[in-house]
Amino acid sequence: MVKEAQRKLRRWEEEGRIDPRYAEKWNQVFALPMDAIRKVIGADDERGRDLRQNSPMGGLLSEPERRKLVGLSSSR
Repeated sequence: MVKEAQRKLRRWEEEGRIDPRYAEKWNQVFALPMDAIRKVIGADDERGRDLRQNSPMGGLLSEPERRKLVGLSSSR
């Protein structure tokens, strides 16, 4: 899933579909271990919200899969 999101990010960069600042932030996230990626993309803080607004991971997971990945309960 991370590899697929990285490919999508590279495609967005090549097509000029993402601000270079966000592309760099995502590249930094993808360099982290999986547990850290989960924490970053699931964080309820400015960084997490900003990343989710410009996410190459969008559409790769269903809502239940996404919630499981970031450790959220289905009732949230």
